Amino acid sequence: MEDIGGQPVQYPTLLAILKRRKEVPFLGAAFAVLLICWCGFRSDMIDLYVLAVIIGLCVYFVLKAAIEVIDLIAETLMPR
Repeated sequence: MEDIGGQPVQYPTLLAILKRRKEVPFLGAAFAVLLICWCGFRSDMIDLYVLAVIIGLCVYFVLKAAIEVIDLIAETLMPR
């Protein structure tokens, strides 16, 4: 696949995610946990603290799976 100038198409966002494949799931999960804990604090719902940990784990594993899919796409479709 080529762009208008005849150069191979580069995907800088995908390449940046693949460079930081270890940090992205952890940061996404930490952000989800902090956001849900903040919502629990603001609404005085202690139950959200427990839910935050469970959702954080889910976000972590979903992001890990998504990065594996991105890696597979990058290996098969993107020129080196």
